[in-house]
Amino acid sequence: FRENQGADYYAALRTAGALDLAEVAVVLVDASEPLTEQDLRIISMVIEAGRALVIAYNKWDLVDGERQHYLEREIDRQLHTARWAPRVNISAATGRHMDRLVPALETALAGWETRVPTGRLNAWLTGLVAATPPPVRGGRQPKILFATQAGVRPPHFVLFTSGFLEAGYRRFVERRLREEFGFDGSPVQVSVRVRAKREGHSGRRPPGRPVGAEAVNPPVRLMDLLESDRRHVWHPYGPMPGRTEPLVVESAAGVRLRLAGSLLPPGVTTPPNLPRTGGSTPPCPP
Repeated sequence: FRENQGADYYAALRTAGALDLAEVAVVLVDASEPLTEQDLRIISMVIEAGRALVIAYNKWDLVDGERQHYLEREIDRQLHTARWAPRVNISAATGRHMDRLVPALETALAGWETRVPTGRLNAWLTGLVAATPPPVRGGRQPKILFATQAGVRPPHFVLFTSGFLEAGYRRFVERRLREEFGFDGSPVQVSVRVRAKREGHSGRRPPGRPVGAEAVNPPVRLMDLLESDRRHVWHPYGPMPGRTEPLVVESAAGVRLRLAGSLLPPGVTTPPNLPRTGGSTPPCPP
């Protein structure tokens, strides 16, 4: 048992090294025996490596009707993640169906290199989401904004959404992608990129957000200004407002501040150290 474990370990290492150099992998399975843990591990390694995959079931000449029945059940139960892989039933002893290997390899490579135009992809995706929207998460239903194919070999799709998509829905999208565009013999990667909401995207001004002259600087209390750096000589910037309106001032250094007019003393529209400047005054900022 330990010897078998050691052999499987080094076989997995050799498999990983071979996958680094391969584009498509042919996994040879003994069809006359139940699927082993090593068979499943190697198939998983091919999928994780993002390589095209063909599964060849050898010793088919030894498979009777009963074994075929159980083999189909094993494939459905244990290889559900690789149902997209082309399957070839061969016999190395008799040469049965050996000529079908090359077409299966070509099919897998074609699926591995398939690219879907962005316009066609999003037109299909719009119909899919309209028929089967993403499930509600946290009381909100995420929206799929658009999708793009980020790469090939293997095909990689990125869904831009307004919220997180459950793993089950991502698998659903992958299945529908295969039904629509093929990708036989190739793993398909579907990732989600959640886009943060941009402030003011709706066109409305958030509460308390300054606009126009208020955007120069947040309101400054009169006493804070009088106690600020005395090196600045402040003068009014723009027409003098009323007592209850904001007062925009500018220093000789070009620093602009906005005074909250409601904080000025009653009957005073200009702070003591803010004399009017002679001549015309520049307009208030828009």
